[in-house]
Amino acid sequence: MIKAVKSRVAEGDISKILVASETGRLALEVKRRLPGETIVCVTFDEKTRRTYEKPDLLKKELTAKGIVAVDTERSHLQGG
Repeated sequence: MIKAVKSRVAEGDISKILVASETGRLALEVKRRLPGETIVCVTFDEKTRRTYEKPDLLKKELTAKGIVAVDTERSHLQGG
């Protein structure tokens, strides 16, 4: 999968790569293999994580690598 993303990014018209990941591990691997790209990790919010006993997010590691973690639905940010 990362090979396909790398090929697609090489076309030059992608500014961000969105990665869905429970823990952030996949986002970290994508960043390792595509270090110059902007990576956004889409993940569970804390309430969902607790409710369904999901693993912890590797937030410190993501932040250290410059990866943005998004864990809130846009509708929540807009108040509806």
